[in-house]
Amino acid sequence: MGVNPTVRVGLDSGRIMGQEFEWGQIEWLQLCDTEGPSSIGLGSCTLYPNGHDEPHHHYNEEQVLYGLSGSCIQVVNGKALTLGPGLWVHVPPGSTHEMYNPFATPCRFLLFTSPVLRVDLFDERFSGRTSSWNKNRTLLDRSNLDEIQEKFTTVTGLSVTFTDASGEVLVQGNLPEFCQFCSLCSGRCEFISRVEADISGVSWLQCRYGLVAVKAPVVVSGFTIFCVLCGYVSLGPADASVLAAIDDLAAASRVPQEKLLSLLSSVRRVSKNRLITAAELLRVTADTLARTVLMAEREMELQEFRASLLKEQRQRAETEAELERAKLQLIEAQVNPHFLFNTLNTIAQTAVLEGSIETSRLVYALSDLLRFSLRKVGKLVTLGEELENIRNYLYIQKQRFPDYFSYEIEVGQEEVLAVSVPALMLQPLVENAIIHGFPVSGRKGHIKIAAKTCRSRIVVSVVDNGAGMSAQRLAEVRSQIHGSGSAIPGPSHGLLAVVKRLRYYFGASSRVEIDSVEGCGTSVTLCWELNLPREDRQEGDSQ
Repeated sequence: MGVNPTVRVGLDSGRIMGQEFEWGQIEWLQLCDTEGPSSIGLGSCTLYPNGHDEPHHHYNEEQVLYGLSGSCIQVVNGKALTLGPGLWVHVPPGSTHEMYNPFATPCRFLLFTSPVLRVDLFDERFSGRTSSWNKNRTLLDRSNLDEIQEKFTTVTGLSVTFTDASGEVLVQGNLPEFCQFCSLCSGRCEFISRVEADISGVSWLQCRYGLVAVKAPVVVSGFTIFCVLCGYVSLGPADASVLAAIDDLAAASRVPQEKLLSLLSSVRRVSKNRLITAAELLRVTADTLARTVLMAEREMELQEFRASLLKEQRQRAETEAELERAKLQLIEAQVNPHFLFNTLNTIAQTAVLEGSIETSRLVYALSDLLRFSLRKVGKLVTLGEELENIRNYLYIQKQRFPDYFSYEIEVGQEEVLAVSVPALMLQPLVENAIIHGFPVSGRKGHIKIAAKTCRSRIVVSVVDNGAGMSAQRLAEVRSQIHGSGSAIPGPSHGLLAVVKRLRYYFGASSRVEIDSVEGCGTSVTLCWELNLPREDRQEGDSQ
């Protein structure tokens, strides 16, 4: 049926009993219901002599017309069909329809109409899902909404507005001039305010000036992320309550009542049946939007997971490559290790025979240090073995610089010594203190190495009273440790190697913290879960 009526309408609890148009009239016996799996509207239609209902599109509505008296021409998709007593015409959904009466007598026929698309709002739920859907503007950007709004308006001929759940307008439709003026005076469209107050299911809205709109929420996982409004049309002439509202608006805006009534009468008038079919299409649109948002959200989660996985794989590959380079460098540095160790042992024994006990101890310490470095690199050792290697290293350095520094090693619990750690994990930290920290400080240095358990974690710290570092340098080193800064040459290179190896063996839960005050010293703390490192766990799994 056509639109643009000059209407005689009775609006009683949402029911229209009769409507008059320029081309004729409809007496509704039953209106389509917007709820339920199926619904049929039934009306008695009269097409006046010379009446003409202009071409219109049945985008979401199917009609059957059955002739009672008189004759008229029904044009369906360009094909002219005569409708008379006992004849019927089918107007399928998606077709273009036009009708006119070139005869001298009215044509009466029964009108059967039904919306053809009935899709429930999509509301997929996930157990344990916590998304608040605040990312809706990212998931479904403005260009998508603009395109949807344009196509919906083209199909239905009705204005469409998108808002978020709070009532903020995302995409504004082409509103009638009266609605634009009303929004300008009151600061906000009454329909938008109603969205903010009520974001429940599909519903009809009517403003104080008698205009009607249909609202449908876009619901995903129980959250309303959008609301779609369509309509902004009139169902009939102004009644007493509408005229009173116009009087109030005229007084508030100082615009003559006649001007406001003229604007209101220019608003497009449609049959309620037309709005019902629009509501059905709106339900389908809301469902499609919900599915689109859900798929976009899942795609974003998948991309984030892929990025995280690639980052972890890249970090592991870098650590493994660094270990391989270290192994290769040590292999290249070996000049017949057995010959070297035998020679060192011979020197140590000769020193003993000559009564030089300190020289003998120094040679044995060097031999043990080299043996540990060559044979244990890239492997796991106990913390006790690692600390013994540190003692050999510090003993050699003390012999080189007797009054240069002092040191102490403190073990909180005996069982800590049995914990597995990567070989040569602590030596770079101790070496940094001796080589880079003490020469600048100008005073005798002191190094304290401590190991203990704290709840279910191992904590190892290396503290010195050396030169320390500036706040800027400390920030740069911390940035490198946490992976957000680029590598900066200097003493932090050894520290970064320790960080990578610790994460490789003990995972992301391991932590490296550094504190430093310029002129006072530096503290480096390593912390990881008290469990088997990654390689041991894999060995256990294979067994």
